[in-house]
Amino acid sequence: MKSLADAVMEAWRGPVRECAPGVLETEFLFSAGCPVFSGHFPGKPILPGVAQITAAACTAGRGELLPVRRIERCKFLRPVLPGETIRVRAEVKAEVGARAGTDACKDGGRREGLRVNVRLFVGEENCASMTLVLAETGQS
Repeated sequence: MKSLADAVMEAWRGPVRECAPGVLETEFLFSAGCPVFSGHFPGKPILPGVAQITAAACTAGRGELLPVRRIERCKFLRPVLPGETIRVRAEVKAEVGARAGTDACKDGGRREGLRVNVRLFVGEENCASMTLVLAETGQS
């Protein structure tokens, strides 16, 4: 069985384009046969939110799946159906410092990651928006 990350990467229609400094965009096509729809929901499949968040992390990582450290806000505005192409637009806003009281803060204040504002579209319709904190390449 494929992992969620593998299924999302297969749906990726790259390349990731830089529309403006720090603004990245790419597309994903989740076909009806994509395993992420299995059981979500029987008779009326919709793209799971976790697949949309994974697509956002992949876009922000320029095709590399960056680990999600934190979801600061997330709003799903309309269902994404099998066969729809989603366009993911990720705007890297800032580096986020280590949170108070964490081991990272105690050991010199390593960066927690990147804060990214993301919007997902089907055509011109906004279907989701979120703010994520993602680990940078090489961070775990």
